[in-house]
Amino acid sequence: MTIKNNIDREKERFFKLKDKKYDLENNQIFFYKPFNLSTQENFHQFLYFKRLLGCLSYDIVIRDDEPLQIEDYVYNYHNLFHYEISNLDRINMGKDRVSGIHGFYSPMFHDRNFEPEYNGMLDEARVAIHEWITRTSIFSTFKALNWIIWLASIRVNPMLVIVDHTKSIKEYNGDKLFDLENNQKLNLYNFLQNFI
Repeated sequence: MTIKNNIDREKERFFKLKDKKYDLENNQIFFYKPFNLSTQENFHQFLYFKRLLGCLSYDIVIRDDEPLQIEDYVYNYHNLFHYEISNLDRINMGKDRVSGIHGFYSPMFHDRNFEPEYNGMLDEARVAIHEWITRTSIFSTFKALNWIIWLASIRVNPMLVIVDHTKSIKEYNGDKLFDLENNQKLNLYNFLQNFI
């Protein structure tokens, strides 16, 4: 599978998901979803603008001058964020214990198909907060604020999510997936870890 096919597949999955209504509690449907100006028609124009503000979600991760591959999948940063979070402890987000990858099925992260444990939007909210904390930029700050508003609108305390997620990074003892020293020196994690 080529890098371009992998990115196209991810874009297609994203645009299918973003137009659905999400059911977080048995029969309750939430109509609010995070604000997004990007559509399939203007995707590339907004991608250029997002990159100017520091967006790296669609960029292929390069390690040792090669695209990062995990089990034959080429990873962009958005996929890497899901992967990094999946190696951390789960955190409470409302009534759910969110792992970063169990609100949706993807062959990139799972060996077999399964019924999602919770709403996949919670995984996306945690990814946005993770990106903001570990790769702080103007774009990741606006993106995180957008998801923080969404979390508050569904009665999930976003401040607890930020604290719990920061603790999960701090307590992580595995291989250093994050490579935080190679990221921006002024990322939010370097500040928060002193207080949490």
